[in-house]
Amino acid sequence: MRKFLNDGGFLEDDPRWKGAFIKLNETDEINESSFRKIFCNFITDIKKILNNNFALEDFQSFITILKEIYDDQMSKNGGELSKNIPWLSQQNPDKYGMSFCSIDGQRYNIGDYEDLFCVQGCSKPIIYGIATENIGLENITKYVSHEPSGNSSDTITLTTEHKPHNPFVNMGAILTCTFIEQELNQAERFEKLQNWWKRLAGGYKPGFDLSMYLSEYETAYKNFHLAYYMKADNLLPPDVDIIEALKFYTQCNAIEMSCKKLAVVSATLANGGVCPITHEKVFSSSTTKNILSLMYSCGMNDYSGQFAFRVGLPAKSSESGCVMIVVPNVGGFCIWSPKLDQNRCSVKGGAFCKELVKRFVFHNFDIFSKDKNEKTEINLSKEDSKECNNEKYYQINPIRRDDDEEVSSLLFAAYENDISTIHSLLMRKLDLNISDYDGRTALHIACSEGHTEVVKFLMKHGANPTIKDRMNNTPLDDAIRCSHTQIIDFLKKI
Repeated sequence: MRKFLNDGGFLEDDPRWKGAFIKLNETDEINESSFRKIFCNFITDIKKILNNNFALEDFQSFITILKEIYDDQMSKNGGELSKNIPWLSQQNPDKYGMSFCSIDGQRYNIGDYEDLFCVQGCSKPIIYGIATENIGLENITKYVSHEPSGNSSDTITLTTEHKPHNPFVNMGAILTCTFIEQELNQAERFEKLQNWWKRLAGGYKPGFDLSMYLSEYETAYKNFHLAYYMKADNLLPPDVDIIEALKFYTQCNAIEMSCKKLAVVSATLANGGVCPITHEKVFSSSTTKNILSLMYSCGMNDYSGQFAFRVGLPAKSSESGCVMIVVPNVGGFCIWSPKLDQNRCSVKGGAFCKELVKRFVFHNFDIFSKDKNEKTEINLSKEDSKECNNEKYYQINPIRRDDDEEVSSLLFAAYENDISTIHSLLMRKLDLNISDYDGRTALHIACSEGHTEVVKFLMKHGANPTIKDRMNNTPLDDAIRCSHTQIIDFLKKI
C-alpha cells in the first residue's frame, strides 16, 4: 500500500498523509477493517489514484519523462558561479536538483533536492504577494508599475510615470518590502515573513543563511545607491527608514529553501494561492493572478522577453541558481543548479525549462497550435505519443476539472466521511450547496449516512439545512428517517 501511494506521488512527509503512513507502519495486516481505520479520510483520493483522476492523469509516465529531461541536462556544465555576492561564489558548482509538486499534492524529487540554498531573486514574487495582501494592489501601484524594464535588475530605470518598472527589479523590490507589516519592528517583521513562506510551502519551515545576509549587505553598494536615489527623488513613502528597508530586503533574499520546499510554493501559485498539501488559502486568487502575470512578463530579468517567447510560462530566476516555474492549474517546479549563464539564469535550469515545453503542452499559447504534426493532440493518460521530427511529445490537460466532476467529488466525500476532500473543494470556492440530479446536497448525504462531524463541518461553512431534494426532504428529514440522533439534536438546535 505504501508503494501504491508513493507511485501516485503521495510521500510520507506529506502533512495530509503523515498520520496514515504512521498507522500503516504500525499495522501488520491490511484487511477491510484496518483499511477503513487507516484511510477513512482518504477514500476519495485513493479512488482518484485508482482512476487516474487528477490534473496529471498518468503520474508515473509524467515523472518518467521528467527524469529523462533532468538526465539530459546533467552534462551541461557551462556557465559560472555568481560574482555579484561573495558568498554565492562559494557554492558547490556541481549541485543539481529538481522537484515538482502538482495542484493535487503529487510530488517528485530528484538529485540534490534536499539541499538548502538562498532564494535570492525568487523572494521577489513572494514579497510582492505579501505586500499586496497587506495593503492592497491599488496602494502598491501608486509607487511601483508592472512593466518589463528591458534592463538588468540592479540598474536605475523608471517608467514614464516616474516609478520603478516592476516589483522584480531591485528598486521595485526594495520599495515593495517597505509595505510588509509596516507597524512591526524588524524582528517581528522577519518572523511574519518566515511564517508566510512556511504556509506557502505547506508547513515546511524556511531557513535563514546569516553568512549570506552579511555577505550581501556588506557589499550592497548598488542597492544602497538605488535606495538613496529613490529617497532623494521622493519615490519612497515619506516615513521609510532606508537602512531598515535595505536590511529587511537583504533578509528576504537570505531565506533558505530547498527544491522540495520551493516546488510546493510554486504549486501553491499554480493552484490559485491554495497550498496543495495543506489546502490552506495563503494568497487570494487575485493576488496570485497578479504574481503570475508579473512572473510571466518580468520574472527572468532582462531575459524575460526571450523566456516568455520560448517557454511561455510564469517563472522566476535567482543568482543562487534556482528557477521557479509555474504551470497554472497543473503544478510547480523548482530547478537548482548554481552555474549561471550571461543572463544570470541557471544554465541547467534554463535548459530544463526549454525541454519541458518541447515535451509537454505547457506553453501558454500551445492552444493555438492545430497542426497534426505538432504536440497538442496527445493525451498522456492513454500513454500515447506522436512523432514530429523524430521527437515524441506528450500532453497534460492544463484545464481544471469540470463542475460536474467536482460535484461528484463533493457528494462522494460526504458519503465517505472525508472532511479533507470537502475542505479542499471548499478552498477552491466550490459551493457546498450544489446538488445532484435528485436535488440532494452533501448535507443530505452526510445526514443520511450519520456522519456527524461532516454535518458540523458543512454547517460551519455555509451549508443550507432548509434545501429540499426532489422528494421534498430536507437534510433533517433524512437524519430522522435514518435515526441518527446526534445529527437530529444538532440540527434542531440551529
